Amino acid sequence: MKTAIIDNNGYRYLVETSTIDHPQGYTHIKFTTEWDSARRDGSEQKQFELFLSPMQLANLKDLL
Repeated sequence: MKTAIIDNNGYRYLVETSTIDHPQGYTHIKFTTEWDSARRDGSEQKQFELFLSPMQLANLKDLL
């Protein structure tokens, strides 16, 4: 699932989450940016990504 967490005048921060098969039960979270005035329209730039165990994901949810 991908969603914009900030959408400000053509500049977006997006977050995408998905479950992965191995290790079982882990979650992949990827943060990207997208700028409408970029040289290549619609091109996302990966900024940060995480692979979290169920416990780590729960800790992150508690923190946020």
